[in-house]
Amino acid sequence: GTIPNQSSGSHPENDLYQASDGKLYGMTYDGGLYNYGTIFSFNITTNTFTKLFDFNDTTGSKPTGALVEANNGKLYGMTTLGGINGQGVLFSFDIGANVYSDIHDFNSSGYSGPIGSLITGYDGKLYGLSNYGGNQAYGMIFKLDPMTDSFMVLQNLNQYNGYPRGSFYQASDSNLYAGCNGG
Repeated sequence: GTIPNQSSGSHPENDLYQASDGKLYGMTYDGGLYNYGTIFSFNITTNTFTKLFDFNDTTGSKPTGALVEANNGKLYGMTTLGGINGQGVLFSFDIGANVYSDIHDFNSSGYSGPIGSLITGYDGKLYGLSNYGGNQAYGMIFKLDPMTDSFMVLQNLNQYNGYPRGSFYQASDSNLYAGCNGG
């Protein structure tokens, strides 16, 4: 492995995620080859840090939240910027094959500003929030089916319930809860 430095990423602002292979996975907000952040792993048995992926403006930049593993064994996450529209991406990272895939590009005309971390619901789908965008520019609630990589907007937020902050929390009643800064 390598010793973490600017080229391996800097400012790891979010939680680490322990995947099914036992390694810890995380992202840095900047640093790396293009200074847009990285995906890395840390093997807790061997104390080995490994940079796995360098974000760039096309693939997404400035990742937000933590990674989460879906039932298909891939890690999923989001970036706040970059992608085709410059408004961030929802991506997967196959830890077995070391392959990054851009799943959905957010855009300013409808779906921008992903925030926080994705959460795996009891139904196996991934749920997330954007704090801007949606058809009224107050944010939205969305889901992703990791088996088909199909993205769906569940709710466009408005002036009464908009600008979500943080990530979802799933309570024992199976409902997802999050706080909003507007409304």
